[in-house]
Amino acid sequence: MRMYFAPGERDGFEAACRLLVRRLDGWADERGERIDPSGAALALDYRHRGTPDGRLGLWRPHHVEELLLHWLPRTAAVVPGERTDAMPGTLALLLRHLDAMGLADPRGAPLAVNLAAVEAAAPRFGPAMGDLSRWGLTKFWVTTAAAQGVDVRDREALRAFMDRVAAGEADHDPEALARVTAGVAARPPAVRRAEPVLPVALPPEGELRAAAALAEPVRRLTGLVRWAGPAGRPVLASGALRIADARALVAALGTGDDVTGVRSAAHLPGLAALLAWARRARLVEVADGRIAAAPDAPVLAADPLDLWRRAFDALDTGPLRELYGLPYAVPWPGDAPDAAVVRALRELGAITAPGPSEGGGPPRPRPPAGMPPELAELYGTQVRTAVADASGPAGPVELTPLGHDAVRRTLLARGREAPVVGDLTGANAAGLLGVLTEHYDAESARAELALWTAARPDAATATLELTDALRACPFRTRAEALLDTLREAHPDGPALVTELRGDPLLAPTALSLLVRRKDLDADDIGRAESDLLVAESLLQLLETSGPEGVRRALDGRGGSAREALTAALASGHPDRPALAELAAVREGP
Repeated sequence: MRMYFAPGERDGFEAACRLLVRRLDGWADERGERIDPSGAALALDYRHRGTPDGRLGLWRPHHVEELLLHWLPRTAAVVPGERTDAMPGTLALLLRHLDAMGLADPRGAPLAVNLAAVEAAAPRFGPAMGDLSRWGLTKFWVTTAAAQGVDVRDREALRAFMDRVAAGEADHDPEALARVTAGVAARPPAVRRAEPVLPVALPPEGELRAAAALAEPVRRLTGLVRWAGPAGRPVLASGALRIADARALVAALGTGDDVTGVRSAAHLPGLAALLAWARRARLVEVADGRIAAAPDAPVLAADPLDLWRRAFDALDTGPLRELYGLPYAVPWPGDAPDAAVVRALRELGAITAPGPSEGGGPPRPRPPAGMPPELAELYGTQVRTAVADASGPAGPVELTPLGHDAVRRTLLARGREAPVVGDLTGANAAGLLGVLTEHYDAESARAELALWTAARPDAATATLELTDALRACPFRTRAEALLDTLREAHPDGPALVTELRGDPLLAPTALSLLVRRKDLDADDIGRAESDLLVAESLLQLLETSGPEGVRRALDGRGGSAREALTAALASGHPDRPALAELAAVREGP
């Protein structure tokens, strides 16, 4: 049971959506609540297709508002006789269910905050659904077809109606269509799925500050600020430095200019570039015949990291946002960069270029161990691009820790995700394991788990929280995936899984993982454990493929299938509700 799917994994998403909605419906029914199943599916579809990150379990107030007041009014057609007022309540129940089942992403807003957002948006939902300026063209024509008696659930009937539309033969309200068309034209482009980003392990700020202090541009800019001072120094009427001052600065700051025979500071390109950089960074000001340190520059000059960040922000660093979280060097993203900008970034220590690979040629990117499956296709594409284009204008580049820190600040300021190791220290155990499983590589997962464990009273308490989260997980496939992550990330992972072989609740999950990982031979499994394994296998199949999937798997196996099913039902598997569903398969048609 996954909570993240790449855009092309439509079948996987739809299977997970059906399972989630089915479980939500049963959960709500147990509490005397009712949901609109199609509305719950639309909410999950919105997070999968309508948002940049596609994380089904991560919700914040802006997602709630976007879904209820924009996405659904634009996409959800309402046929005559259908009600829409159940949607806010369905969304609230979905959010509560995700939280109760350990499926809520801990990087989202707290449940109470999201529920308050639903309550605030609910009174505006009905009017928004009827606001033609928010409709999409598809919704307009489907709604028009339904109003004319077309069965819009019948694909052939709907296609025939759309053929009449294309031929100009379908009746419609031209004023309403004009309003819809104007609304469509005024909207921003459709959201595109962002590439998944691995978390970055940043060093402590003290180490970043020490690295910034070693950057040559920081030394030069600090020297320039202190030379100019708050009182300032005189400049020529053109604003250029006097030649004596320019010569002195070249020597003091080491700009590399040859001052021999030079009569104008304009002919000292290194110093001119430094002055231009300082002015863009608002470190110095030229006015009234003087060059002076900007009001806040002396404070910045006292902290090399603050000055480094100001200098970085003054450069054209937009393309670097595409490098965040990449664990290997790639060609400069986008158009050919300005050579001066690339040189400044390298001198600043924001980017670096690795050496050639063995055997010559451009360096070949290597994936981190344990890269999540959803990154595999993206990685393969970028590897091919990196190798093919490594001779580009900037060559292959990657962000340094200072560069990652600076780009992260830029991304966060723009409302984009920029994960770092340590983000999950305050997460509950279920949320932690879920994110590590679906969004972290193995190395980052180990580092994140170590920080999370250190924030608990002791390691034993942390391990108990983690295993309790596994015991509470109501999804068989997810429980095994989370345990597999714990096996890889926990310092005693393999031993822990072996120990859980004797756990009353987790034994089937541990056995399944031990066999899959080849940590357990068939000769080491007795009859009782063998029956548990059969039961676990069938229950996982039932969860992912439904009753029909189990029947298809057992069809044609005759007596052996009946024996396997009987053994599974008598195995004592601890998931009693799932066993009851499996028994219903045996009793079914």
